[in-house]
Amino acid sequence: ESLVARFPDTVYAPDARLQLGLIYDETGQSQRAVENYRRMSEGGLQNRRESLLLEAQLHYNRKKFAVAIPLHWKFLEEFPNDPRKSEVATLLLTSYWMSAKDDPGFLKAAEMFPDHPIVANLRWNLAAQAHRLGDCRKAVPLLQRFEAEYPDSPRMEEGLMLRGECLHEMGGFRLAADS
Repeated sequence: ESLVARFPDTVYAPDARLQLGLIYDETGQSQRAVENYRRMSEGGLQNRRESLLLEAQLHYNRKKFAVAIPLHWKFLEEFPNDPRKSEVATLLLTSYWMSAKDDPGFLKAAEMFPDHPIVANLRWNLAAQAHRLGDCRKAVPLLQRFEAEYPDSPRMEEGLMLRGECLHEMGGFRLAADS
């Protein structure tokens, strides 16, 4: 701490902030870790990239998903070509799944990463929920989308049955029978 305070403009300052952040994180001093990660970002674009990831990971690891979500978004927006984009997307989707399934940002993230397994679960849950609530006008297109995007899903038969029930309820007897 004293070295970084004494020589804040040295090229080694971001590395020192990184080490301090890791030490504080390991000793359970989250706020001090975050402070050092944020100060680390003052060392240029590459350091900003790492700073965002470290801060997001700290919150994610502590199951503070609502705090991690905007940091993951910021990373994806600021560094869209980073080779770790897929891993960050997984963390973002998992954070939503664990804490904010009803957040509109979850659907936005699902559209960006449609091949992710969490997205299949999201699509299924939305369709099944609409069916459970008796909202067949909403359930049918959601089930059709699920069937089109995940044809090998183990939930396919159940999805066809739910769609058939909805179509029957809506008076589409031939389509219900086909389903």
